[in-house]
Amino acid sequence: MTMRSLHVLPNTPREASGYSASIYSLCQALIDGGHPAKLATLGELQSKFDKEFVKTFSCSPGLSSFGASPKMKSWLYRQVLSGQSDIVHAHSLWRMANIYPIEAVKNTQVKCIISPRGTLSPSALKYSFLSKKVFWYLFQRAALDAVTAFHATSEEEYKDIRKSGFLQPVAIIPNGIDVPLMVKKKNKPSINKLLNICRQYGTIPFAKLARHAFIGMTLIKSLNTGGVISSLRLSDYSSSIKTVLSEMLEDVQKLKNNTIKKIDFNKKYGHLRPGTYDISSRSYRDIDPIELFGDRTINLNDKIFNFNSKEISRINELIHFFKLPFSDGHELLNYTSLSIQGRERSKFEFTRVIDLIFESVKNISKNYSITIDDLSYLPIERLALIEKNKNIGDKKDLVREIKISKRQHKIYTSIRLPQLIMDANHAVVIPFQVSSPNFITNKIIEAPIIYIQNFETINNLDNKIVLIESADPGYDWLFTTKFIGLLTKYGGANSHMAIRCAELNIPAAIGCGEEVFEHVKKYKQVHLNCSSSIIQAI
Repeated sequence: MTMRSLHVLPNTPREASGYSASIYSLCQALIDGGHPAKLATLGELQSKFDKEFVKTFSCSPGLSSFGASPKMKSWLYRQVLSGQSDIVHAHSLWRMANIYPIEAVKNTQVKCIISPRGTLSPSALKYSFLSKKVFWYLFQRAALDAVTAFHATSEEEYKDIRKSGFLQPVAIIPNGIDVPLMVKKKNKPSINKLLNICRQYGTIPFAKLARHAFIGMTLIKSLNTGGVISSLRLSDYSSSIKTVLSEMLEDVQKLKNNTIKKIDFNKKYGHLRPGTYDISSRSYRDIDPIELFGDRTINLNDKIFNFNSKEISRINELIHFFKLPFSDGHELLNYTSLSIQGRERSKFEFTRVIDLIFESVKNISKNYSITIDDLSYLPIERLALIEKNKNIGDKKDLVREIKISKRQHKIYTSIRLPQLIMDANHAVVIPFQVSSPNFITNKIIEAPIIYIQNFETINNLDNKIVLIESADPGYDWLFTTKFIGLLTKYGGANSHMAIRCAELNIPAAIGCGEEVFEHVKKYKQVHLNCSSSIIQAI
């Protein structure tokens, strides 16, 4: 689902002006991700920021301190009323340029988000106190009461919003950083620095987005179990969500048609590998993508899903009854779609940092003539010390450490534990746990099966049901082949492969559990009935 956003900034972006430059980068990133964005601002632009998506306006004579511009106001109203924007996002407060977008969306379906950008902090409120007090009662308070949601860049700003008396939803999202710019420096960041970047800007944001996606899909699926929408409508909705997979499939076709170069494809997708955290697994960059990718004809679905009037009426009743934080069913739908897209994009991007860490480990392998496989038995903290040449001893000491780690690894992997430990006794007496697969689509298929672990020994996957234990973005090459169904041992209703199969309307049973998966592996063919939740080995 494509999102069209319109951003409003009361001052032009400057290279060293903090948040204004980050808003410019945000718009550019949205456009690069396939989501049209425009930026309306007051004043003259530096040449660096002079782009097609930026529209500048001048203030009325004598009213520049108030940020008043009738031309900007008229332009914003035209943009909203002509249906060119789905979301209007205003940045900062205390100027008329920040009031216009909120007024423009009144009595429309367009959502308005406001980012105070620190202007509600106690120190900011003290500056020009009397002027702000007058502006507050004349314009600002009523405008903020009307916004759909707030965006805060920190926990402190969230508290400032709540102290000001506003109860709308608040998304806490720090300003982004441009990792690619950092890694282009001659001095590559250390393993420790990359780990910190991955934790702060990768793992934690991904975990939050994944939770939002889980909540959203749980709510949508509850509409199906509650009889509000049919299973077919649920499937239609799931297949309408366009994630980074659709982008990759489009680029694969372009690569095969020679409309993009291999080097450009690798810049975007070369960091992916089956098994994101398996350093022994080759990345897309290390293989010939033409040989890897199949020749499936991809019919990408660009349709926009909307609830019909009967569905929306019932959903609005439920939202009101359960006091959910959505204005209506359309907002619930938008929240879920954006959460799923954000989850997939976040994982795709933060795996770049994992790839950079692996590249650093490969350099250690070359410098000390120790194989990658052997180094994989050492803790990452030890590898970070080796990179810094601290406390490494000689090569014999490292080899000795690796041998000890290999023996420990062999012992640990021989210990059989349940998938879920709920009691200390479960480490002694292993309980039998039955998994309930998550079935994707309502299709019924029957075909030969093929079990794969990576792309090192790929056989013909055409018209087969693929069995894999678990998967991540590195397995997206599968969707370029002509396989017709998927079974996984691990994974939930909102896991990576569940979202991928729903997007392309491919029947699947995600998270079958060890017993079912290992049983099916012994056979040559399987009957998969997603409509009736049946997996039958033949």
